[in-house]
Amino acid sequence: MLGTYRAILKLYPPQYREEFGPEMIATFMQAEATYREKGSGQFNFAVRELAGLLTGALREWLTLRNSPDLDLSQVELLTSEISLPTDAAEMHRRLKRLIHGMQFAIANHNFPMARRYSNAERILREQLRKIETA
Repeated sequence: MLGTYRAILKLYPPQYREEFGPEMIATFMQAEATYREKGSGQFNFAVRELAGLLTGALREWLTLRNSPDLDLSQVELLTSEISLPTDAAEMHRRLKRLIHGMQFAIANHNFPMARRYSNAERILREQLRKIETA
């Protein structure tokens, strides 16, 4: 199944594959191992993953076509994601929302958005550490 996944991954734009391909493959391998351990639902898993991969490839080509200057390595964090609250409790709530958003983005093969959430989470955790150690 990994061979099929890698073959379909080649349908993505080259820059996207270069940027996110290794992460996508690693995530897929982890999920596949989990389903193998369970021993059930492997067919549904395969159909869902491959359909999501094909849909994602189409979405990325359409995005590239509509935004030819899009450079995924230069995508900045959303402004709302980097405005940091000063209250530690609010920061913890924000971290939970960021993690949930990142999980949703990964589950839906939206890896650029998952990367944004991950970067925002890292920044917020650094800020939280500074506040809690002060």
